[in-house]
Amino acid sequence: MPGRDQRLSLPAALSPAQRDFYDELRRLIDVAGLTCRALETVTSVPSGSGEAAFYSKSRWGRWVNGQSQPPRKAIKILAERLAGDEIKAGHLLELWDGAFAPAPRPAAEARAAAELPEGRDSAVAGRLAALVAGECAAELNDRVLQGWQPLAVGWQPAAGPVDPDAAGTVPPGDTGDVGPLARFVREGGRLVVTGPGGAGKSTLAVLLMDYLLGRRRPGDPVPVLVPASTVAPGEMMKGWLERTLADRYPPLRDARAYGAGAIAGLVAQRRVLPVIDGLDDLAPEPRGQLLGALSRAFGPSQPLILTCRGPEYREAVEAVGTVLPGGAVIELRAVAGEDAAQFLERGTAGPRARSLRPVVDAIRARPSGPLAQALSSPLMVALVRASYTAAAGLARPDDRAAVESQLLDGLIGASFGARATSEEARPDRPWDARDAERWLAFLARHLTRWHSYDLDWLRLRYAVGAFTDPLRRACLGAALVFVLAGTLFGLGRGLPYGATQGLLYGLGHGLDAALIVGAVYLLAPLPYPAGAGTARWVRRLRRLTGTARRAIVAIPVAYAIESGLRDGIGAARTHRPGTAVLMGLTAAVLNWLVAAILVGLATRARLFDLAEQTVYFRLGLPGRGAEFARTVGKGAAWGAGLGVVAGVGIKILGNVLAFEDPLWELGIPAGAVIGAAFALAQWGRTPDAAARPASPASTLRADRNLVLLLAVPFMVILPAFFGAAFARGLDGFVSFGLYGLGIGLSIWLAVALSHPWPQYLIAAGWLAARGRLPWRLAAFLAEANDLQVLRQRGAAYQFRHARLQDHLARVPR
Repeated sequence: MPGRDQRLSLPAALSPAQRDFYDELRRLIDVAGLTCRALETVTSVPSGSGEAAFYSKSRWGRWVNGQSQPPRKAIKILAERLAGDEIKAGHLLELWDGAFAPAPRPAAEARAAAELPEGRDSAVAGRLAALVAGECAAELNDRVLQGWQPLAVGWQPAAGPVDPDAAGTVPPGDTGDVGPLARFVREGGRLVVTGPGGAGKSTLAVLLMDYLLGRRRPGDPVPVLVPASTVAPGEMMKGWLERTLADRYPPLRDARAYGAGAIAGLVAQRRVLPVIDGLDDLAPEPRGQLLGALSRAFGPSQPLILTCRGPEYREAVEAVGTVLPGGAVIELRAVAGEDAAQFLERGTAGPRARSLRPVVDAIRARPSGPLAQALSSPLMVALVRASYTAAAGLARPDDRAAVESQLLDGLIGASFGARATSEEARPDRPWDARDAERWLAFLARHLTRWHSYDLDWLRLRYAVGAFTDPLRRACLGAALVFVLAGTLFGLGRGLPYGATQGLLYGLGHGLDAALIVGAVYLLAPLPYPAGAGTARWVRRLRRLTGTARRAIVAIPVAYAIESGLRDGIGAARTHRPGTAVLMGLTAAVLNWLVAAILVGLATRARLFDLAEQTVYFRLGLPGRGAEFARTVGKGAAWGAGLGVVAGVGIKILGNVLAFEDPLWELGIPAGAVIGAAFALAQWGRTPDAAARPASPASTLRADRNLVLLLAVPFMVILPAFFGAAFARGLDGFVSFGLYGLGIGLSIWLAVALSHPWPQYLIAAGWLAARGRLPWRLAAFLAEANDLQVLRQRGAAYQFRHARLQDHLARVPR
């Protein structure tokens, strides 16, 4: 905090773990812009809260400068306050534990490991190995082998920063026999694969995974590919692995088959071998932070595979200040010209062979020419085979960069053009190659803007500003609810009482629903991307309502005030001022109570916590009937209980104010229906052991099924319930049914707008209307994946190579 508090150098006597803690503490304080006086204010807890604490400015000054050890409680309070400002700081507690309480950590890990019986651990590890093996087989067949022997790429020990104890432990070789590398890793070694972009680092990683899985023995760790770009800022390594496994492999979340702590147990017992691909995809600062975290998070016996470009790896090591402990570093060699020529000739015939002949001849004629230099990369050789129809002009450019640019430019046109003219694989509605390039260029620019190489449905929404900021998302939800629910409320009132009454009623109750839904997305603890330009007052407001209890209290406040004012002003026309004020206050309290109960049920069902989690949902109930009945029954019981509370409150206040009997008994069945629906949403996110690995198509389909199923209780059962309970005839049934439909639609939209499928529909529709993306976006992305322009990584798509995304991101709009 230069210019505000004196910042001293950290004491030299600190241990590495303690230095890491103090460095991260300083960084987070700087990000939040807090002085020591401000730290005193935000971390001191009043005595009335039951957890009184006071941490003075002077104490914070000593802690920030590493002159004394801060108590864990102070760091916990600070982390919670920073989280309220949407600054990820939960890892600060883990750093504190590692710095000042190292002894209990192994014991805690041992307890976590002991929670998973050996037989069940073997079962979950075996299931994970089977899922990963299927992914590797598809990856090798579709993107590497393509039915032929792969292009052999050699490696040699790197001369860069390497652990002296690991130097020379890996002999030279090539991808034709990855056994020596795989055995080195299986025996507990750490391997860093370096090389330029397109050198085949990811391919070698997949080949190693396939070898290890094919020769896996009981107890061996399961290799899992983890893109480095998926790590969240400040996320701890073990939490990152657990989140990746839960998202990529839903079957492991089946508590009935493997136990509640199956994934955590695998990570704690070191039964997962992380294959971290693309460290160079990160910016320099997070790249160094990730490498440092890898060094700290795992013991020296934890095997590890890491891929990164050579210069970026050296920069990361210099930023950390130490090499990766036990890490042997290899560098992939360039492809020899003759090897590239033979690979292009292998198995080709007809037009393909004639198109590739000039390229092969040019390589052999000038082994050191620009074409041979460009094709020293396995990626470029593969692109020549993929876009052979445009290969004839490759022999002419005199610059290596021009050859590479021509190959990258021609890939999309050649791939989509070949599919459009194919007699066997031609789709019913082929995509135009020029449109495909324009759409993919937009996606590349979008991902580059958000510093990502992974396109999933949640990240796609960030292309629409309404999903990047709480205020704009609140306005979107409020506008949709106001128009749709307000129309239903107006129709329900207008049918028996006329158009004027319907219009006024629709406007008033539409505003009620809009205020609640808008407050949900403004104040609920849903994540939003950093750096989206959120207004400062919104960040402060969200900080005040950062916990579930505070959100339950705060979300209905605006609705309660508005409805109380409206009812009080209406009562003033026929009652004395004092009575009108009392009736307005009563209405405000009642409306707040009912809305708070609804938000509380949603919070208990973890709808806010699970909104960003990958959904797996299957309508079939074989083997899950008891779990379904137990979950939904428990939710219905909770809802009915809260309905009793709301009903009794309404009855008491109604009697005090001599209101007309509001049929308070209906709170019990209405609460049961709503509670069961929220429990259904929670149950729908629980996969079973028979599930397949997550994919973009499966996650979108599962979320669609869940969202549509939730429409049944809210938009069918609830309206029918209202009509049957209040109506005295068919006209009344329709009128009250429309009113119930307005209520159900408001609740459904409040839940649905936090799910990927509705967000996908809104984002894709908006972007398609503006010409940025096709109307059938999911089908287009699946086609690009089949054509190997994109590749699937879990529930996300990636461009075939980071160089292709970077190239398309520079294409003029």
